[in-house]
Amino acid sequence: MNLEYTIKNVLDGEAILFAGSGFAHGAINQNGSKLKTGSELSELLLRQVELDFDDEPLEEAVEEYLSKRTADDLIKLLKYEYTIKESKKYHEELLSLDWKRIYTTNYDNLIESVSNHIGKHRDNPTLSNNPWDYTNKYGLCLHLNGRITKLSRETLKEEFKLTESSYLTESFLNNKWITLFRDDLKNCSSFIFIGYSLSYDLDIKKILFTTPELRNKCFFITSPQEKESNIRRMNKIGNVLNVGIENFCDSIRKVKEEYIPLEREERTLYSFNEYKQTLPKKDLHDNDLTNLLVLGQIDVEHLYLSMVEEKKYHHYAFKFEEIDTIVNWYKNGIKNIVLHADLGNGKTMFTKQLIIRASELFSVFELNDLSEGWQSELEYIVSKKGKKLIVIENYTTVRPFFDRYLLSKGDDDVMLFITERTLLNTINIHNYLFDEEKTKVIEINQLSEMNRNRLITLFNHYPFLWGKYSNRKIRDKQRLITDYCENTLQKVLINIIYSKEIVNRFIKIYNDIANTRGLMPAMILALLNSALNLELDLSEIVYLLDNDLIYDSNFRENPTARELFSFKNNTVAIKSSVLAKILLSREKRLDVVFKILINIAEKADKYSEKSKYFNLLRRINSYTDLKYVLSENKNFSREIILYFERIKNLRFFKNNAHFWLQYAIARLDSKEFDKAEKCFEVAYSHCNDGDVVKNFIDNHYSRYLLEKIIFDGRNMDIFQTFVTAHTLLMSSRQANDSWDYTFKVAMNYETVMKRYKNDLSIKEKGQIKSLCGEILREIDSFKRSASSYHVYERKVVRNCETSMKRILEM
Repeated sequence: MNLEYTIKNVLDGEAILFAGSGFAHGAINQNGSKLKTGSELSELLLRQVELDFDDEPLEEAVEEYLSKRTADDLIKLLKYEYTIKESKKYHEELLSLDWKRIYTTNYDNLIESVSNHIGKHRDNPTLSNNPWDYTNKYGLCLHLNGRITKLSRETLKEEFKLTESSYLTESFLNNKWITLFRDDLKNCSSFIFIGYSLSYDLDIKKILFTTPELRNKCFFITSPQEKESNIRRMNKIGNVLNVGIENFCDSIRKVKEEYIPLEREERTLYSFNEYKQTLPKKDLHDNDLTNLLVLGQIDVEHLYLSMVEEKKYHHYAFKFEEIDTIVNWYKNGIKNIVLHADLGNGKTMFTKQLIIRASELFSVFELNDLSEGWQSELEYIVSKKGKKLIVIENYTTVRPFFDRYLLSKGDDDVMLFITERTLLNTINIHNYLFDEEKTKVIEINQLSEMNRNRLITLFNHYPFLWGKYSNRKIRDKQRLITDYCENTLQKVLINIIYSKEIVNRFIKIYNDIANTRGLMPAMILALLNSALNLELDLSEIVYLLDNDLIYDSNFRENPTARELFSFKNNTVAIKSSVLAKILLSREKRLDVVFKILINIAEKADKYSEKSKYFNLLRRINSYTDLKYVLSENKNFSREIILYFERIKNLRFFKNNAHFWLQYAIARLDSKEFDKAEKCFEVAYSHCNDGDVVKNFIDNHYSRYLLEKIIFDGRNMDIFQTFVTAHTLLMSSRQANDSWDYTFKVAMNYETVMKRYKNDLSIKEKGQIKSLCGEILREIDSFKRSASSYHVYERKVVRNCETSMKRILEM
């Protein structure tokens, strides 16, 4: 990015200013002198208490000063030194610009003083202020080391950083404001450092290096006399202009003479991405299919060609038959569509296909994340003319969006398409206030007959995908998918695509990287990031692990590492959640995996009020997800219980009914009935009758009662316990009539009847059969009412129906 383009970004109000000590060059303080640097302040403090200055660091000079003078004396001295009396014309010119945000390490009040003088109001928080108290953060100036106008005895101890060694200490890296700073680094059009040399061993360098795309939009404006060593350091992060502030202002004036800034309404989107299809001309190769099916890397251009030319030659992906149905729903007045599927069953591919198809009719906006300013971006999208489709993957991670969406939505031209994994959707969908008449729910866990045939046709163009099954007839391949692969895309990938050779190759790559000194925790978390859909970026992984080796360019640029991991968009992850699951299932060091989960739970727990860490804690608390990913290890049952034991007293989990339910399920799976009972009691104690989680507790407690009858029913009233279990099961079913887990629990009925057929009276058996009839009626109702394409193919529903009928024939 050249300087002229950067200046245009500044004039458009899309740039960030970072003001270091050199920004105050030319300003005069209340003593009539220039503002002192750290070393100059150290010298002044020591001479005030009649000590010689010998390059002592600032913190030592402060300590010596306070040993002979009072805190009030120090505050008075600092206020005289850093309260501005005069500024320069170039300060006014720079601060008259519409900076999106300003960050400064300076104590002085230069920025607020000049801004007020020219009529440019700015909020001026410090790190002790709560960012959520500032609803409009545009143009604010955040003081990272404290602010002179806020200096008091209290702030002198807690937020005023009188130190040379590290301006940005852990207090910033772990502060609530860090999220905004990282968002700005990632999303801004340009980032301008003025008078900031990186001459100290600053923690900010860690943050800057985690944002590799910053280099092309970052400029350091420094003095012409800047040290060469400092310039080399800055060049590693961005572009250096050692021309001084005045010459930089001259450059701004020249661009300003001819450039007309964009209106604020013509805004650049950061939290959302508007889909714009180009006209690609690309050749398709076998490796493109391998990258898609093995690594989960979707090439949108190939996908576009495969959809518009699906009947010709571009065989890249089969088109889901439901895509056209959904588009027709939108045309006919449906406003909200919820898609859910289990890991690896094509949710992301389906979403990309829908975006391509829908963009032919509507403006399509995909939510990336809730970066700073997403609320105003949403209002901008809603206000645009014409029909708009907003697409959100993993919708449970962005709950604030829906609260704001209901307030912003002003007409019927806005539609939603949201996705989530099946279990999370089942648990959460009833918490979202959608108009049922204008909402459809669709599931793609099972391949429809048409999708299955399209998949077979696609694979037939690439015989190497079938491997040893290549010469099978069409009907045999259909049976292979329906029976061997249980009619799911996930099992097709695992059982057909992932050959032993492919899996072993990736295991070797993973082990070679993981065995590199210090990298194993990062590799395991990268796999968990994909398999559990944690949505962590690179800087968050570093924070959670307290390990920055993953920044090493030797690792990031290693061809072997890049074969397995993606480093795009400030993250490290495997695009294929199925491959991540396979590699984790082969990880023998399960205790290490859970130790990493414990460490990140403890770190995230400190900031659980942030939506990112709130969602992270919820996802690493899901017994079902952890079991699915890790249970192939023989030590899983032991390690998962030890894991729950270690995290149960964390703030987020201690009084959390959902956590105690997960812990109860883990104990129940291990047949530790007494301990499971205690966990259920705690779970019930932390929820109210209206809580959705109570329905899930009832369902699992019903399973607990039935399994206790089966495995440990010697001293129990079998019939009465059975009736209690059934009552709980039916109450949870009525609360969530789209949930089929009820029928999975009911399959225990047959085992109870067989085991205790000689202990139950004829009347009791008759009553149990009557309850089975109630289950059959619920199955019939479920089939008729559930908004799902493949409900009739659900194995659990079919098996439960068959089981109930067998009981009735006993």
